Amino acid sequence: MIDNELTQHIGKWLTHVGPRTDQEIIEGATMLLRLNRNRSLYQTGVTRPQRHESKVVYELKKWYGIRADGLTIDEVNKLDSTLTPQVKAAVDAEPKNDDGTVQNPDDLPAHSGKRADHDSLPDDIKGIWPSNAERWKKIKQLYNMLLTIDEPCSRYEYLKQLKELWYDYKKDFKKYDDYQAQVLNDGENGGDGGGDNGGDSAKKITNARSYISKNIGPLQSIKSSYDADGMDEKTLADYNSKLAKVQERVDVILSAGELIGDDLRQTLADLGVVFNDKDKKDNDVEGETDSDDTQTAGE
Repeated sequence: MIDNELTQHIGKWLTHVGPRTDQEIIEGATMLLRLNRNRSLYQTGVTRPQRHESKVVYELKKWYGIRADGLTIDEVNKLDSTLTPQVKAAVDAEPKNDDGTVQNPDDLPAHSGKRADHDSLPDDIKGIWPSNAERWKKIKQLYNMLLTIDEPCSRYEYLKQLKELWYDYKKDFKKYDDYQAQVLNDGENGGDGGGDNGGDSAKKITNARSYISKNIGPLQSIKSSYDADGMDEKTLADYNSKLAKVQERVDVILSAGELIGDDLRQTLADLGVVFNDKDKKDNDVEGETDSDDTQTAGE
């Protein structure tokens, strides 16, 4: 449990303006002893206060930063043990040349890569990629710095920065990956879509086709694995959830008057997608009728 009174006392001591007396420096050393239990450092500060004032100030600032954020050393260690392995795994996963340099700086780790429709994305979504590239450079710098530091109170300031960068990095990539679903939801919530311009409609269709392409494989894999013995309740729920999302994208494409090729249509139908594009069927019938009429006229 944090002694808030001690934290306030340290903060007040650190904001002191002007030279400190020996007694004031010893007071700082005494507070530091309560935190780090380093009696050797305490004795040094007490014996020659003026000479070691800067060291006492430096060490108290590190401890004050932790306590001002409401953390204990145990909590700093917990943050360290949770965060650092995640970043280490990402750093280690970067493909490297024999000399240790990264093979392709554009391939950012802890992510599956650029979307097929990357160039057609809105600027704010597309801009996540270069922003995260800069974040990743800073993440690696902080990670490498932490490799040289052992003491938790010395590591904390770097861990604090690393935490913010790492979680922003992952959060923005999730936003990048999820954008197509967000666009479709906007369409659903925006009424009949009559206010969309051609560009917005084209993006929705492109995103829908991309989503379908990415999710056919997983659906086929589940279906082929369980066709023989049947699916358990959990697997069936997962399958139906994925299928419903694919169905949404199919409906977006068809409602825009776009076509889905016969081969893809059959593949989707086999998976359970329902095609309600009555107009296509009517057009097919009309086409057959026109062909018959033409043939009769020719006779």
